Amino acid sequence: MTNLKKCTPFGMKVKIALIKNNMTNQELAERLGYTNSTISDVIFGRNSSRKTKELIAKELGIKDEIE
Repeated sequence: MTNLKKCTPFGMKVKIALIKNNMTNQELAERLGYTNSTISDVIFGRNSSRKTKELIAKELGIKDEIE
């Protein structure tokens, strides 16, 4: 059985916002000038850069506090 990686609370908000906006991780990455792996790293907590999270939140319209 494979180990499933868990999203961070912020990562879950990102995934929900991506679905609501009918957007993929890759599309978000391209809009922000990041790589797909950077977006994935934020979602799964491997990248906790506040600036990156703020840019993602702004692009997706996530209003909640960024932890």
